[in-house]
Amino acid sequence: MNRGFQAVVLDMDGLVLDSERTYRAAWEKAAEDLGYRLDDAFWDTVIGLQYADVERRLLSVCGETLSLSGFRELSKRHWYRYVDEHGIAVKPGLWELFDVLTGLSLDYCLATNSRLANAEECLALAGLTGRFGVVVARDHVQHAKPAPDLFLEAARRMETAASNCLAVEDSDVGIRAAALAGMMPLMVPGTLRPSEESRRLACRILNSLSDVADLIREKARQGTA
Repeated sequence: MNRGFQAVVLDMDGLVLDSERTYRAAWEKAAEDLGYRLDDAFWDTVIGLQYADVERRLLSVCGETLSLSGFRELSKRHWYRYVDEHGIAVKPGLWELFDVLTGLSLDYCLATNSRLANAEECLALAGLTGRFGVVVARDHVQHAKPAPDLFLEAARRMETAASNCLAVEDSDVGIRAAALAGMMPLMVPGTLRPSEESRRLACRILNSLSDVADLIREKARQGTA
């Protein structure tokens, strides 16, 4: 990661927000209500995917007889119950990263496979309303990650070349999308270890958003950020 960057694009679920556990709790309870079980292998295959792809995976596991409309209603109900009780936490190091980005006057935005209404609701529940001047969501592009569309749209809205953007992701799906967009992919893995492809594509693999903040500080001192 020798070249500099002018802007930072952040993923939401699993990177900025500890929201994936909320979805997992709701989906597992909904599946249980309907007589199914979603195991670790299922979750390992859906991390980072858009909702439509997750539902397709759900049907492949539970069978085509599963009522998606019924599942959606149950999982929505369980999700609100879970969030009412537990809230949505931000990932460790996020506020430190905000301070660094703001202090260096670096543009930053959010690019998520979630729909805009869902993203805004989750950000509000986590106390992050207004923290992102630009939120690029699934509604705004033709193709979700792992296609590059979300990252290209983020760069366009920040009026910055994609090649001048650092993209921070927690999933293999996101790293692939960032690389296809021509950005500098930086990975902070979530529950899964990075794939060999992600290890090849990512310019760095770090442990936390605090490490990302430290890296950006260091690049600023070197004059490459």
